[in-house]
Amino acid sequence: MEISFVISALRRRFWVIAVFTLLGFLLGFVITPRDESFQSSVGLVVRQPVGGFQDSDRYLATEMGVIRSSQFIGETADKFDQLDFLDIAEAIEIEQKEDTDSVIITATHSNRYLPASIANAYAGTYIDSLSKSSLNPGETEKLNIELFGDPENPEVKGLLAEVAQVNDLISRKVDASTQNLAVADPELEWKRTKLINEIAAKESRLGTLSVPPNSFIFEDAVRTDRVTAGKSFYIFGGLVGGGLFGLLVALTWARFSTKVLDELSVGELLGTPVVAELPHYRSLSRNPLAAFRSLPRSAVPVISQLCVRSEAKAQMSDRLIVAVVGTQRGAGATTVALAMAEQFATTGSEVVLIDGDVRDPKVTEVFDGSVNGGIPAVIANDGALIDRQGDSVFTKTMDPQVSVLGLGASRGRALRRENIASILEAASRKAQIVVVDGGPALDLASTIQLTRLADAVVLATPISRQKVDELADIGRQLSQVREKLLPIITIPAKIRSTEAKQIQEINLDRGLPSNDRATVIFE
Repeated sequence: MEISFVISALRRRFWVIAVFTLLGFLLGFVITPRDESFQSSVGLVVRQPVGGFQDSDRYLATEMGVIRSSQFIGETADKFDQLDFLDIAEAIEIEQKEDTDSVIITATHSNRYLPASIANAYAGTYIDSLSKSSLNPGETEKLNIELFGDPENPEVKGLLAEVAQVNDLISRKVDASTQNLAVADPELEWKRTKLINEIAAKESRLGTLSVPPNSFIFEDAVRTDRVTAGKSFYIFGGLVGGGLFGLLVALTWARFSTKVLDELSVGELLGTPVVAELPHYRSLSRNPLAAFRSLPRSAVPVISQLCVRSEAKAQMSDRLIVAVVGTQRGAGATTVALAMAEQFATTGSEVVLIDGDVRDPKVTEVFDGSVNGGIPAVIANDGALIDRQGDSVFTKTMDPQVSVLGLGASRGRALRRENIASILEAASRKAQIVVVDGGPALDLASTIQLTRLADAVVLATPISRQKVDELADIGRQLSQVREKLLPIITIPAKIRSTEAKQIQEINLDRGLPSNDRATVIFE
């Protein structure tokens, strides 16, 4: 999954992530425990007995497992009448301070008077167990009998008698050597040494069985603190969990969606990059004519750039023909055509705006182009600019630089594929720049012919509802005009079908020209 795809999916489906994040927050808030609890801690120093042979870290790790054992949980529970094994297991938390031999035993309970008692009782149970395990009464008594004698034990009695005899002989030899300068008997010395070593070994064994414990409590549980039972944890966890789940849903939705994701996807499907993006404006949604009379200020640079790019596509001649088509019905092609026609006029050029959308002639309706001959008159008179009654085939607009070539009263004869060239030629004799509102690109065969004869083809693409397979088909059909293709991202406007008739009736009631629509809209 490419990073560009992820970024585009997040931009397009950010609201999904926001919704799930909010839901996660609400869930975390709802499941947060409301019960108040209290906490108290006791500190232990855990060390192995003096003379131990284990590594200190290993000994401490072993003892941590011992401290957490169920034996001490059960023995601690036995000290309380109102608590059982599960209560102690839930209340106790044991942790080691990093890089030290200190162990902290923490007890938590809703009863403020119990945590300190539980922690002290648990630590005391462990220390008591160390004291009891340091002595073995049975083995100690046995060794004492062996070392200090038992009148009824012949082995011990003989050992003590032998020790006394050797000591007596050695004493006599020493006295004799002093008087007679003789050397003591080596055999007796060896025997004496053996007996002394044997007794020392038994004494050492007795000592190892009675080594006192080296662990102790360094801080009793005295202070009890109030805790919030992890309220922030639940809320934060809900936020993070909801956001991650929303991210997963957004990416999955974008991955398997049949609609185009972003402008990069549009460019890939059409084989040419998107040149502009027209933001959504309520004024344009309510009234397409606003694009002609009062284009929003922030949209002016977009339309100006589109006009400049269109002129750059023109051949070496005085005329410029721009075909504005949409990828589907209601893509905003009429709005873009109206805006471009007026923008060209502001630069001082004569402009003819042709209504080539036979099935939805908005330009003809807006400017009341049906009262003039329009396209049918041009076709009937072999490209003449006046009809048989001597009237102009063009309709005037509120801008004297812009004329409209509408579909006239008889739309059925308008814009066939074989007539496109003569219509464009007639419009070019009237003005330097010709802008054609062609409607959907694949709606009519005449629209495809129009894109081939035009100098620049502006393709309005409503990315919010554009399907991938439809756009891919359009890209294949317009592959011959790819070099002059100018894709633009649009948000489709909501066009009211009865708007033009209503405006005509209002104007007639006021005594105004029927095509002076702007008087009603902008007064």
